Amino acid sequence: MTERKLGVFGIAFLYSGAIMGAGFASGREIWQFFGVFGKHGFAGLAFVGALFIFVGMMTAIIARTLKTNDLGKIIVPGNSRILTAFTGYFMAFMLFTVVITMTAAGGALFMQQFGISRILGGAFIVTLVIITVLGGFKRVAKVFVYVVPLLMIVMIMVCIGVIIKGIPESGIESQMIPSPLASFWQLAAVLYLSYNILAVVPIVANAAINSKSTNHAVLGAAMGGSLLAVLALIITLTLQTDTGFSESMDMPMLAFAMELSPVTGVIYTGVMLFAIYSSATGNYYGFTTWLKSDSNKNQKIVIIALAGFLLGLMGFRNVVAYMLPLEGFAGIAIIIMLTCNFFIVMKNKKKEEKSHMFRDFEDHNRFDFPDGAVRVTAGSGGESILFFGSEKTAVFDCGMAYCGEELADNIKKAIKQQEKKDGSERTLDYVMLSHTHYDHAGGLPYLRRCWPELIVFGAVHGKAVFERPGALKTIRDLSVAAQRYYDRGEPEKIITEGLRVDKTVEEGDRISLGKEYITVLETKGHTDCSLSFVAEPAGIMFASESTGVLESPGVIHAAVLKNCRDSKKSLEKCRKYKAKRIVSPHYGIIPDYYNQEYWDLYEKAMEHEEMFIKSLRERGLPAEEMLKEYTKHFWREERAKEQPLEAFRINATRIIMAYSENMDI
Repeated sequence: MTERKLGVFGIAFLYSGAIMGAGFASGREIWQFFGVFGKHGFAGLAFVGALFIFVGMMTAIIARTLKTNDLGKIIVPGNSRILTAFTGYFMAFMLFTVVITMTAAGGALFMQQFGISRILGGAFIVTLVIITVLGGFKRVAKVFVYVVPLLMIVMIMVCIGVIIKGIPESGIESQMIPSPLASFWQLAAVLYLSYNILAVVPIVANAAINSKSTNHAVLGAAMGGSLLAVLALIITLTLQTDTGFSESMDMPMLAFAMELSPVTGVIYTGVMLFAIYSSATGNYYGFTTWLKSDSNKNQKIVIIALAGFLLGLMGFRNVVAYMLPLEGFAGIAIIIMLTCNFFIVMKNKKKEEKSHMFRDFEDHNRFDFPDGAVRVTAGSGGESILFFGSEKTAVFDCGMAYCGEELADNIKKAIKQQEKKDGSERTLDYVMLSHTHYDHAGGLPYLRRCWPELIVFGAVHGKAVFERPGALKTIRDLSVAAQRYYDRGEPEKIITEGLRVDKTVEEGDRISLGKEYITVLETKGHTDCSLSFVAEPAGIMFASESTGVLESPGVIHAAVLKNCRDSKKSLEKCRKYKAKRIVSPHYGIIPDYYNQEYWDLYEKAMEHEEMFIKSLRERGLPAEEMLKEYTKHFWREERAKEQPLEAFRINATRIIMAYSENMDI
């Protein structure tokens, strides 16, 4: 196994193996922190199991995000050098105490099973640990990957044997005495988790750094925590089959195994040895990562491990009852800091990703449409996109009247190129009108001159708009103003004959293009006739102005001319559709990774605009002053490329009215 090659199972076994030491496998820890509380102990187990999973996942994510196994940086929120250094030293000391615990456990095992001096048992464990840790992370990982699954299988089999087969009642009266430092189940559960966290953080951090990917690291941590929770539950059920017997034994699970049969006892003795060894190894390796890599590092590893062995002679029962709860209180602070740091790291990561996204967006070509879609826009003020189906051809919106003839020429060129590409005759079959404003429908009469048979699809309300002489006059007047603004020809060239909707469509209608089709979405808000169209199966959404107009990455304009409640409904409808690509009106196509951000950005733009207008109303400003303040706040020269100032002011008046009407309801 090489570095950065750990998979989900490898990480899971490293995690669970670091916790599944003598206290866990012997049943002493599980009894002391859960079993003595009877039914309440199961509530504690559920709490601890969930947090084992989440803490492991948080640690893995922090380590992968920061690309470090430095305990101080993983645990401490912010950039406090002093606190980071202190936490690093403190964690190193806590990991060292695991050597004390495991050598004490080795001594207890040798004494209980073989009648051999505790000193020899502790010395045996510490020797194995030193040999393994000196081999580095590669050797430690191998031990866990191969040994831990075997330990789990044997432990589960013994538990099942005790629960199903049962053992003769010992007759020992249970005192159910909790540790003085963990006297009620809620505190016991928290302390059990918190002192074990001291082992979780370093081993999971190292495993995450050496994992195949972030997904492998996170899933491995989640699986490791789940395995621990399940094992703890099974052991608790086993211990509660004879509470008096469990209370009286230093290592109750080992005692139960002996009661099943001598052979089982021998096998479980081996499990205990390996569990002690794996936990001591994992935690002590975590401690050694804190040591400086110099020529004396190996000597330090040996000397410090021997010191832990000597301290472990205080006895295993005393270690579990007193030292572990004390470590647990310290671990609570570690959990709190780790959790805070996780949210800070995630917040910073999101900011960095957004920054990268904006940089990538700036390099994005907004006119680089997928195959089948071609930009045929002829001038400033409105976008027109031609879409080729297998049988029919449609154009989405027609831009302004002043460039209608050029639009027709662009469409002809695009059709000729498509005919050469697929070897078939083409014509312009359909026009899809998002709404009836002059900058989206003005070029329609010029397209009818070239393609008299084309069919225009629009909303029912849009059809009615084109049938009103006053509306047609307004469209012509605004078209003439735009022509002068952009200095493009004579006013008499502006025509409105042919501005009509041939077929009305409603929500959910489909317009066939052959193998492809257009889905219609009613998206009111900008106008009552606003429609959005989705080209399927490509999943390209041609959004209406009811859901905003993108100017640049991070800048979108709300264009609620009619009803802000309708606009919000349209936003939710489009967001839930989950189109693969989005074409923003007056802008072009946005990158697919920006889709969700686009909807969120528009929602924030609406909220900002609404609050701004509300503040103007609260100041009691008359309509003219409100328009002046609105223009000062929202008008920028960049907008002049797509919209003359006079048109902006007309729209602004309607926007103020739309929001005001909603506020008055």
